[in-house]
Amino acid sequence: MYTTRLIDLYGRLAAYPPLVVALELAIIWVCVYAIVRFVQGTVKGDGARATLRQGDDNQVRRVLLEGKPAHLSQQLDGGGQMHAQAANIDYDAESNTAVLTGEAVVVQEGRGEFRSERIVYNTDSGEITGGTQAPGGGVHMIVQPKAKPATAGEKKN
Repeated sequence: MYTTRLIDLYGRLAAYPPLVVALELAIIWVCVYAIVRFVQGTVKGDGARATLRQGDDNQVRRVLLEGKPAHLSQQLDGGGQMHAQAANIDYDAESNTAVLTGEAVVVQEGRGEFRSERIVYNTDSGEITGGTQAPGGGVHMIVQPKAKPATAGEKKN
């Protein structure tokens, strides 16, 4: 029964060329218990469970991913990828922000790695904020150093 419904939903996805989502929503809120994937522009996500919110124009406004862990990735404008994982990811397509909670990790290739119980990631700017009020609830970062420019007296091999 569920397989038939999923195949039918998948078949109707072809009507949405700019927005590819693993599920087309017939109602405003829908919960799916399976591995769920979504793609919106350069942002991709997956989780064991997803709750999606559509606007009146049938565009996805919000995606709530749950997983062990849930994942989010994005092709960065300057090259490289951003990879994130957390127990829960709340992606807001209108404000282009993702709130990651529960052992959240964000890795930006060439920039660094960020860990916290709560991280807010802006998919437009790449800005990361995070931390909680709990003791030890700060953000732990590993930042990649910039390459040293070669000086005039140094030889290149």
